[in-house]
Amino acid sequence: MNTQQIYDKITNTIIEMLETHKENNFSESWISLTGDSVLAKNAVSKHVYSGINQLLLNYYVQKFNYSYNSWMTFKQLSGLNAKIRKGSKAAFVVFKSVMYLDAKSNRNITKFI
Repeated sequence: MNTQQIYDKITNTIIEMLETHKENNFSESWISLTGDSVLAKNAVSKHVYSGINQLLLNYYVQKFNYSYNSWMTFKQLSGLNAKIRKGSKAAFVVFKSVMYLDAKSNRNITKFI
Protein backbone atom coordinates (compact mmCIF):
# COMPACT_ATOMS: atom_id res chain seq x y z
CA MET A 1 0.00 0.00 0.00
CA ASN A 2 1.52 3.32 -1.02
CA THR A 3 1.38 6.55 1.00
CA GLN A 4 -1.55 8.01 -0.94
CA GLN A 5 -3.60 4.84 -0.41
CA ILE A 6 -2.90 5.05 3.33
CA TYR A 7 -4.03 8.69 3.40
CA ASP A 8 -7.15 7.80 1.40
CA LYS A 9 -8.05 4.93 3.72
CA ILE A 10 -7.62 7.10 6.82
CA THR A 11 -9.60 9.95 5.24
CA ASN A 12 -12.43 7.61 4.24
CA THR A 13 -12.55 6.13 7.74
CA ILE A 14 -12.72 9.59 9.30
CA ILE A 15 -15.52 10.58 6.90
CA GLU A 16 -17.36 7.38 7.87
CA MET A 17 -16.86 8.28 11.54
CA LEU A 18 -18.28 11.77 10.97
CA GLU A 19 -21.29 10.40 9.08
CA THR A 20 -21.98 7.88 11.84
CA HIS A 21 -21.60 10.59 14.46
CA LYS A 22 -24.02 12.81 12.54
CA GLU A 23 -26.58 9.98 12.22
CA ASN A 24 -26.44 9.55 16.00
CA ASN A 25 -27.14 13.26 16.45
CA PHE A 26 -23.59 13.82 17.74
CA SER A 27 -24.53 12.09 21.00
CA GLU A 28 -21.80 9.43 21.23
CA SER A 29 -18.23 9.80 22.43
CA TRP A 30 -15.37 9.47 19.92
CA ILE A 31 -13.63 7.10 22.30
CA SER A 32 -15.24 4.07 23.89
CA LEU A 33 -15.37 4.49 27.64
CA THR A 34 -16.32 0.86 28.31
CA GLY A 35 -14.47 -2.42 28.19
CA ASP A 36 -11.00 -3.22 29.44
CA SER A 37 -9.30 0.03 28.50
CA VAL A 38 -10.03 3.46 27.16
CA LEU A 39 -6.74 3.49 25.25
CA ALA A 40 -6.03 1.00 22.49
CA LYS A 41 -3.05 -1.19 23.29
CA ASN A 42 -1.25 -4.27 22.05
CA ALA A 43 -2.43 -7.28 24.06
CA VAL A 44 0.99 -8.96 24.05
CA SER A 45 3.53 -6.12 24.34
CA LYS A 46 1.18 -3.78 26.29
CA HIS A 47 2.33 -0.98 23.95
CA VAL A 48 -0.25 1.83 23.96
CA TYR A 49 -0.95 2.96 20.41
CA SER A 50 -0.59 6.64 19.61
CA GLY A 51 -1.75 9.23 17.11
CA ILE A 52 -4.21 8.27 14.41
CA ASN A 53 -4.12 4.63 15.57
CA GLN A 54 -5.95 5.57 18.79
CA LEU A 55 -8.72 7.20 16.77
CA LEU A 56 -8.97 4.32 14.28
CA LEU A 57 -8.87 1.49 16.83
CA ASN A 58 -11.36 3.16 19.17
CA TYR A 59 -13.69 3.60 16.20
CA TYR A 60 -13.41 -0.12 15.38
CA VAL A 61 -14.28 -0.97 19.00
CA GLN A 62 -17.48 1.06 18.72
CA LYS A 63 -18.34 0.10 15.14
CA PHE A 64 -18.06 -3.64 15.71
CA ASN A 65 -19.18 -3.58 19.37
CA TYR A 66 -15.98 -5.17 20.65
CA SER A 67 -15.64 -5.81 24.38
CA TYR A 68 -11.90 -5.15 24.50
CA ASN A 69 -9.63 -2.48 23.09
CA SER A 70 -6.62 -4.79 22.88
CA TRP A 71 -5.02 -5.78 19.62
CA MET A 72 -2.30 -8.09 18.33
CA THR A 73 -0.56 -8.95 15.11
CA PHE A 74 -1.16 -12.16 13.22
CA LYS A 75 2.34 -13.27 14.18
CA GLN A 76 1.64 -12.65 17.89
CA LEU A 77 -1.63 -14.57 17.60
CA SER A 78 0.12 -17.51 15.91
CA GLY A 79 2.79 -17.49 18.60
CA LEU A 80 0.07 -18.12 21.17
CA ASN A 81 -1.25 -21.05 19.09
CA ALA A 82 -4.52 -19.15 18.79
CA LYS A 83 -6.91 -19.22 15.88
CA ILE A 84 -8.75 -16.44 14.10
CA ARG A 85 -12.51 -16.75 13.95
CA LYS A 86 -13.85 -17.42 10.48
CA GLY A 87 -14.97 -14.16 8.89
CA SER A 88 -12.76 -11.97 11.08
CA LYS A 89 -11.21 -8.93 9.45
CA ALA A 90 -7.91 -7.22 10.16
CA ALA A 91 -7.85 -3.75 11.70
CA PHE A 92 -5.97 -1.02 9.88
CA VAL A 93 -3.15 0.64 11.83
CA VAL A 94 -0.37 2.91 10.65
CA PHE A 95 3.29 2.26 11.34
CA LYS A 96 5.78 5.05 10.93
CA SER A 97 9.49 5.03 11.24
CA VAL A 98 12.20 7.59 10.73
CA MET A 99 15.25 7.09 8.57
CA TYR A 100 18.21 9.44 8.87
CA LEU A 101 20.40 9.99 5.82
CA ASP A 102 23.90 11.45 5.77
CA ALA A 103 23.72 14.78 3.90
CA LYS A 104 26.97 14.22 2.00
CA SER A 105 26.87 10.53 1.13
CA ASN A 106 23.06 10.04 1.21
CA ARG A 107 23.69 6.82 3.22
CA ASN A 108 21.30 5.54 5.85
CA ILE A 109 22.81 6.39 9.25
CA THR A 110 19.71 5.62 11.35
CA LYS A 111 21.29 2.82 13.38
CA PHE A 112 24.19 5.08 14.41
CA ILE A 113 22.05 7.85 15.89
